Amino acid sequence: MPIKRSLLTASLSCLLALLPAFGAEPRFDGHFWRQADPQTRQLFVYSFMSGVVQGQDRVAARLLIKTDAGEFRPECHQAVAQNVNVLETELTRLDRSQFMSALDAFYDLKKNSALELKWAVLVVMQQLQGAPRGDLEDFIEELRRQAP
Repeated sequence: MPIKRSLLTASLSCLLALLPAFGAEPRFDGHFWRQADPQTRQLFVYSFMSGVVQGQDRVAARLLIKTDAGEFRPECHQAVAQNVNVLETELTRLDRSQFMSALDAFYDLKKNSALELKWAVLVVMQQLQGAPRGDLEDFIEELRRQAP
């Protein structure tokens, strides 16, 4: 009987040790990005760019249906449509391979590896749009201070 009990105790101990690993949420940060295969990286960038435009379109559609008073306002329609067009133009101008290369370069710096992908994407978008380098470096430093 002591062998069975020992075996059972060892099995339960192993199971309990593994549970946090299975239940933990994945962190989409530099470690994830560096370990992802090229196809997964491409899917991420494609999904991000498509998702932003689709999200913007959904917000635009809700705003265009009616105002609280129930009336259609052409100036609102024009403003929202212009914003959607600007965002789509910005995203289509970004070359996906350039975007991926910029993310690779961002995460090549070991001190950026703990930063989540959402922040890396924001930095890369600003960088590709020509934001001042000093502003980006200040923003990245702030992100590093807040990272786990």
